[in-house]
Amino acid sequence: KELQLLDMPEDIVSGFRNYIGSVAANREAGTVAISSPQGNCLTILDAAIGNIVSTTSLTEVCGLAPDGTGYLATAGTGAIVGVDGSQSVDADHVWDNHMLRIVASEP
Repeated sequence: KELQLLDMPEDIVSGFRNYIGSVAANREAGTVAISSPQGNCLTILDAAIGNIVSTTSLTEVCGLAPDGTGYLATAGTGAIVGVDGSQSVDADHVWDNHMLRIVASEP
């Protein structure tokens, strides 16, 4: 398809505080995730029609990677947040603002 701009509700757009940290697509789910660490906001869109699927508030959320039918996100708290809202924190690791999914190869 041709590139199209999305008409999003003002409260969602203003929640980004004029800054998008990461964008990730999940082909399996047919969604696109957008993070804004400035706005503490993670928004997931339906890729086919552009409708908002969900919006979640996460402290300084930025890093995104597709995971199954959802996403993993990194937050400024050091947490990795899963699609189900679960969070894991490892005191031995500090997360940068970006994340990449690496698929392990079969031996």
